[in-house]
Amino acid sequence: MNLHEMLKEMVERGASDLHLAAGAPPVFRLHGRITPLNGAPLTPAETKNLAYGVLTDAQ
Repeated sequence: MNLHEMLKEMVERGASDLHLAAGAPPVFRLHGRITPLNGAPLTPAETKNLAYGVLTDAQ
């Protein structure tokens, strides 16, 4: 699942936050509770790619 898909699912469910961490599956905050997205834990490389995918070269 890419970042766009995660954010789309968040909006559809009404979630407020997305938490990404290497070694853990993506989770979001829904009505004050942490709710896991379906998926395997993120590898360090996947986490880095998700973060760097929204930054410019200068950032």
